[in-house]
Amino acid sequence: MHAPTLARIHALGGLGQLRTPLKARQLPLADPEARVRAQAAKVAGDLRIKGSETALILRLRDENARVRFQAALALGKVGNISALGPLVSLLEDNSEHDPFLRHAATLGLSGLQRPELLAKLKQHRSVEVRIGAVVALRRLASPLLAGFLKDQHPRVRREAAIAIHDDESVPEALPALAECLDALGDTPDEPLLRRALSANLRLGTAASGRRLSAYAQRATAPEALRIEALEALASWNASPFLDRVEGRVRLLPSRAPDWGRQLLTEAIEPLWLKASPTLRLELARLVFEQQLAAPTSLFVDCVRSQDHPVALRAQALKALARAKAPELLELVQSLTESASAELRQTALEIQAERSPAKFLEYARNHWATTNVSELQWNLRLVAQRSEPEATTLLSQHVDRLTAGTLPQALILDLQEALRRHGNATLVARVTAWEHAHPEIRTRSLLAGGNPEEGRRLFQGSVQGQCGRCHNAGGEGQQAGPVLQGIGQRTTPEYLLESLLNPSARIAEGYATVSLSLKNGESVDGLLLQDTDGRLRLRLSTGELRTLPNSDIATRSANPQSVMPPMGDVLSHRELRDLVAFLSSWR
Repeated sequence: MHAPTLARIHALGGLGQLRTPLKARQLPLADPEARVRAQAAKVAGDLRIKGSETALILRLRDENARVRFQAALALGKVGNISALGPLVSLLEDNSEHDPFLRHAATLGLSGLQRPELLAKLKQHRSVEVRIGAVVALRRLASPLLAGFLKDQHPRVRREAAIAIHDDESVPEALPALAECLDALGDTPDEPLLRRALSANLRLGTAASGRRLSAYAQRATAPEALRIEALEALASWNASPFLDRVEGRVRLLPSRAPDWGRQLLTEAIEPLWLKASPTLRLELARLVFEQQLAAPTSLFVDCVRSQDHPVALRAQALKALARAKAPELLELVQSLTESASAELRQTALEIQAERSPAKFLEYARNHWATTNVSELQWNLRLVAQRSEPEATTLLSQHVDRLTAGTLPQALILDLQEALRRHGNATLVARVTAWEHAHPEIRTRSLLAGGNPEEGRRLFQGSVQGQCGRCHNAGGEGQQAGPVLQGIGQRTTPEYLLESLLNPSARIAEGYATVSLSLKNGESVDGLLLQDTDGRLRLRLSTGELRTLPNSDIATRSANPQSVMPPMGDVLSHRELRDLVAFLSSWR
């Protein structure tokens, strides 16, 4: 009692670690010092000391929050049912003020191992208590969670759905979660609705499939979730199956394998007639990807209508191609002259497959009048054809290449097209030309790139990881210089050189130096500043450090950039797209 407080706390901790048999009366649970009371409560829980629950329950009303926290945890470990009411009161009184106390109270409740008593809390007046009961039941993986799905408060319902659906789930309660989709009406609670939709897909019963179909056709439901219901039916037999809420791999129970396709097929026409353009786009995509039988007249009217969005018309055309509709070739022929590039390219792709002679005639006749991006597209399509006319067209392009009249933006596309087509004579001609003009290898990357593809590459490429160093917090916070606006400050030639040989010109503030200090320490980092007799470095840990020159014994510059040559990481097409994006970044 008279020992220093810290020593007493350590002594209590030592008793807990030694698993020393103790009686409740031996613990200083009513000590004047709050830290000692908290440690005593912790030891009581760790040692599961029977008879300590009365004193611990008193500590739930302690003036000190840390004591209340440890007492709640300890009561869960001791596991005496007499703690139920006091723990519920702690939750109610806390009323979401202190998340640590809320956590301790729910742990305490789950430790009592009485799910039937926790389930009765669904009648409690406090929302916080009901949520606490849900969290405690989740830890117990109790199917009694289902009783909270009908709670009047959306937060309680949502927490119950998360508890049933997520992580390892509570399989016995999944049917209740699936069934509540019918009773949810048009609630805007997306987290709850997505889990209810997912539960129906995971169950895979005839009733759950019909429930998904009915929800997709519910006109008053949120459109994004109606689309999710359709996607769920399309994923009916997915293997491996990735949970559509969490993304984790799950094993699906046995099911009627064609039930999802059947329900989708039945829903297409009634949905299409009243659907928005967004929903129609999804339906057309599913018809195409799932090869569903659908009335082709729906899609024919859509393709012909100038009032529909281009993306929808293009997807409807693909669906007609998959269905081999009688009107297909007539529609395709008309759309090769469409004002929309997307519709023209979709039509030409279908025409190249279904009517190659007409496509090759189009590609020959439109060489001088088509823009670069469409010429690139046509080259890819021509390369997929084995007809003599396709070889003749490619040969003409090789003639243009060797004569120096082929646009620079098409050189890379022609090289790729020839490799794909595989004509040995043409490949040999281009290979000989490449050896005679080695400088063209890099010049062909300066024109013809797709800025949008380059943007996606910059932001999300796993191989390149450009954004990780160049778009990670701004100047002074990232490993590479800020590139936004680089298109106004440099030329495409400079950008390409920086990608292919990053060490050729290292941006100011991103050169690395190695220092040996007079005290024997070695320091490596990015040199940010060298003024007034001091060096300012950013170390690999992100720490900023300033060193006076008088502390430095030796200094050496590292001529190598920390960025690898991107020609070893990215394809030529990716490099070209990246240059196009960076050049356009204002």
